[in-house]
Amino acid sequence: MSAAPLDLEELRRRLDAGLSRRPRVALDRRDLVSAAVLVPVTDPGEPHLLFTKKTGSVPHHKGQFSFPGGVVETRDGSRVETALREAWEEIRLPAEAVEVLGLLDDTETRATNFIITPVVGIVRDPVEFKPDGREIERVLEVPLRTLRDPAIFRTEAWERNGEPHAVLFYQVSPDDVIWGATARILSQFLSLLDEPPNQPASHAGLCATCRHARRVVSGRGSAFWLCALSARDPAFAKYPRLPVLRCSGHHPRSTEV
Repeated sequence: MSAAPLDLEELRRRLDAGLSRRPRVALDRRDLVSAAVLVPVTDPGEPHLLFTKKTGSVPHHKGQFSFPGGVVETRDGSRVETALREAWEEIRLPAEAVEVLGLLDDTETRATNFIITPVVGIVRDPVEFKPDGREIERVLEVPLRTLRDPAIFRTEAWERNGEPHAVLFYQVSPDDVIWGATARILSQFLSLLDEPPNQPASHAGLCATCRHARRVVSGRGSAFWLCALSARDPAFAKYPRLPVLRCSGHHPRSTEV
């Protein structure tokens, strides 16, 4: 049975609550290449998620769907800045148009040596997306109600290096399928929407547990709130640290300011 439809503000409320409740898994693997992607929520009449299709000339994941993003560069102040920079370079999504909500768990790729930090954000301003043509050939916006339909989802058991593992697939149209690491990130995102409200949600962009935060502005002008303990998260290591508080949450929060 399909899930009940959500408008943008109800979606934001659920994402805020879900991100506030869940401890984030941050992986520190020196043998893997650090990358970050933006998980962009758009609203052309109803909430959608935006994906990009890679060209056949990229070195990895040719022709596959992914979220906008790429490898962390030394000039990036955080994984958030990486995701916003790459979104601008790949599809001309301005950083100032994105309201950053927080981070999902770090996700490893299996066929390539990447560790991906997913950054969840809402595209608040109208944007004319323009694929760069070199790395990205097209933009695909999929309604959230489609992504939440169980009928489009399947799991296959694959084997790699003698070890079985589950591979997720979302058949979003007859010709378009989202799978692999992107599908695992998508699954994380969708799970936030169905978690029971058994803990208090965040308020005014503050951590639901410690209620302390600081407003952080990235180098490109994107503003969001940072919970005290999240300053210890590697994804935010270059931001000014807050005093360490007793807090069971460690989530970057955002709010309208």
